[in-house]
Amino acid sequence: MRDAITEAMDLWRSYLEHQIARAIADGALPRLDDATQLGFELEALLSHANAQSTLHDSSEPYRRAERAIVERLRALGGDPHVLEFVRAP
Repeated sequence: MRDAITEAMDLWRSYLEHQIARAIADGALPRLDDATQLGFELEALLSHANAQSTLHDSSEPYRRAERAIVERLRALGGDPHVLEFVRAP
């Protein structure tokens, strides 16, 4: 079971880092040069939000993670108009 979970998490991390690297290459995140670091940060925010949401039966942690992600992408030069699509309705 551990191996299956590790493989699934590694696939997700690889996909996330690949997409971030594409964004860097496309100039969408001009202040970023380390896809692995941003991938780690995003995973950390989402993982913590999930744990807190589960423990407290609340969706507030997801809203906080969303806000942190948008602010981080904005700080990296992400297009504010594109970032509006990141926000939940």
